[in-house]
Amino acid sequence: MMQGIPQTFNKKPRRFVWEYRNNQGEPIGYVARFDDDGKKKEIVPYFKRINGHDWQHGSAPEPRPLFGLDVLNQADNERSVFIVEGEKAAAALQSFGLVAITSQGGSNAAHKADWKPLNGRERVYLLPDNDEPGEGYIKAVAAILINLVSPPALSMVRLHNLPPAGDVVDWITSKINEALLDWDGF
Repeated sequence: MMQGIPQTFNKKPRRFVWEYRNNQGEPIGYVARFDDDGKKKEIVPYFKRINGHDWQHGSAPEPRPLFGLDVLNQADNERSVFIVEGEKAAAALQSFGLVAITSQGGSNAAHKADWKPLNGRERVYLLPDNDEPGEGYIKAVAAILINLVSPPALSMVRLHNLPPAGDVVDWITSKINEALLDWDGF
C-alpha cells in the first residue's frame, strides 16, 4: 500500500495516483484511479489522515482545495490558467509546463471547491469534456469565477475532433499517435 492507498479497490487494480498539494507544495491528499484497462473506472479520494502517516478514503473538507494549487501558486498572475475536468487532464497539461487545475469530485462538484486562488488572475481557458457533464462542469466553474472580486478573463476552448465524452487527454493522445509516438495518457 502507498501511504494507506490500497493496490486494489472493489477488485480493480490501482492505475494511477495524483497528489494534491497546498500553496507551499506540501501533500494534503491524493486521488487514486482504479480500473481494469480503462473500463469502469473508480476515482477515490484520500484526504483523511490516520495515525499521522497513512491516508484513508474520503474527500477533502469543503471548500475543497484545487488540484494544481502548488503549480498555480508558483505562476505569475499573468500566466494563463487552464481549467479541465479531472486530475488526469490537469496533470497532462502540467506535463507540458502549463498552469492547469481542476477540482476534486468530478463534474457535479465544482461548487464544492475553493476557486478563490483564481481571484486576480488575468486569463483562464476553460476546456470542457465532450459530453453534457463536461459542459455542465465548465459552465458551473465559469459562473463561480465571474463572481470573484477580481475575476479573470474567461475563454472557452473547444478542441476539434474529440470523441464522445473525450477530453484534452484524448486530443493530446490523437496528436501524439499522429506523430507515431506511444503514450498511455498518464
